[in-house]
Amino acid sequence: MIGVVAAGAGPTGLMLACELSLAGARPPVLERRTEPSGEHRANGLAVVLLDPTGALDAGR
Repeated sequence: MIGVVAAGAGPTGLMLACELSLAGARPPVLERRTEPSGEHRANGLAVVLLDPTGALDAGR
């Protein structure tokens, strides 16, 4: 088995982690920031990308 780590909790890292979890993996997501930046980082785009994968429904 190959271990996978998502580096960064931005849109790309979270999308990677969601896709891997849908495939049965449980990748840790590493983020260097300890607090939210307050910076908007593709919030709407993330929802558009995650919705078709079913990842938004997985947590409900």
